[in-house]
Amino acid sequence: MNGKNSSDLHWLAPLDGLRAVAAITVLADHTHLLPAYAGSIAVMLFFTLSAFLLTRPFVDSNSTAYSWRGAASYFIRRAFRIYPMLIVFVCSLALLSGGGKAVVYRNLIHFKGDGHLWSVTQELLFYVLLPVIALLLRAPRLHSAIVIAVLIIGAALVDKFLTTDLVSLPANGSFQPFYLSPFLIGMASAFAAPRAKALAETHLFGRRLSNAIAIGVAVFVGESVYMYPLGGSTSHLSLSFGVLLLLLWTQPTNFLSRALSIRSLRLIGVAGFSFYLWHWIPVTLWVSPWIPPADAPLSWLHVFAFGFSLICTVVLSSITLRLVEKPGIALGAYIAEWLNAASIPAALRPNYPSEKRADSGACPSPLQNDRPRGWPSAR
Repeated sequence: MNGKNSSDLHWLAPLDGLRAVAAITVLADHTHLLPAYAGSIAVMLFFTLSAFLLTRPFVDSNSTAYSWRGAASYFIRRAFRIYPMLIVFVCSLALLSGGGKAVVYRNLIHFKGDGHLWSVTQELLFYVLLPVIALLLRAPRLHSAIVIAVLIIGAALVDKFLTTDLVSLPANGSFQPFYLSPFLIGMASAFAAPRAKALAETHLFGRRLSNAIAIGVAVFVGESVYMYPLGGSTSHLSLSFGVLLLLLWTQPTNFLSRALSIRSLRLIGVAGFSFYLWHWIPVTLWVSPWIPPADAPLSWLHVFAFGFSLICTVVLSSITLRLVEKPGIALGAYIAEWLNAASIPAALRPNYPSEKRADSGACPSPLQNDRPRGWPSAR
């Protein structure tokens, strides 16, 4: 939970590209360039990917993530990751749309999930549940294979029985079920990742076999995507995404991983949350009069609306990523780091900047590399 190291960046590159594909798919859906269900599929991919990445610190049963300070650090990082950008976007939407205070109240206080913000409500609820689910699975000290099986079976069960009669979340003036299934599949993929990665590193997979597996996974994902609008289950769709995540995580050299690691895709993927939020403004406020109806045949107007919205969204998300999202992430990391440092007795933390070494004077914290310049050291 202390940031990414260089090896992580190598393995995470195709996941950034995958996040970009999901974000662009949502944009293409909202400009009617793709069928209406494409955006829903992309959001399920977002949920699965989010759960996969957030569960990684909880995979080790001895992780500090299971301590109360680790939990506090987790929630602090999540809050500063989401809320600064969300607040700026909602206030901007309220101003530009003329909705005023009503838009702010509905989406920042009452969480009504207007427009595409329904998915943010789903994410926030999962953020609360994740440490609880991980702790419940850790308590009996189950084997990882059993944990994975429990999560997959649980995903199938909640997909069938977790209806709006049990849990309903606001969305666009109505209510919809809590889509817990893709989150559970993402957690299962995270618990499977260490063993899958160890297997891949035994060099049992050559380049040809790796590419063959990638083709098989791509076919599996394609079949799930095709069946989803025809009545396919969310758990089946999410399971295909989970397998895809394992492939990208464990084998970053196959053709699929290399394609998703293209720099242009990764630049969008790194700003994925900002991109997802800000695409709503050009689509609904600037080009909506030119977007043909959803049932209209494809035309150059669809391409124009998509291309113009894409350019505007890339510009908006790039600016706000630098001015809002990254400072928020850095502030959250700094507070979480300070909290963890404060929990360690001074005698046991000789590497923190407030301590002195007899032979070398002040020694910087090993976490200090992630702190923006000019920020005070943690004390």
